[in-house]
Amino acid sequence: MLPLIPTQAVGLNTGMQQVATSLADGVSASLSGWLLHTSGSYELPMKAIFIFLLLGAASTLILLRRNWAPKVK
Repeated sequence: MLPLIPTQAVGLNTGMQQVATSLADGVSASLSGWLLHTSGSYELPMKAIFIFLLLGAASTLILLRRNWAPKVK
């Protein structure tokens, strides 16, 4: 399947994924640190992490559907 995808599209997609991952790392560390500083305990940062975990799982279940995948013979 991989030879069917143009190399430019693979490179662009990989670059976008790496940028998104880097931004998510910075935002999650900053948000967790700020929540820890403002609340004084780890309870609020852990709740925020759990909420984002649920959002990610829900978006995966909703957006990645087999019937939306391109049909390849």
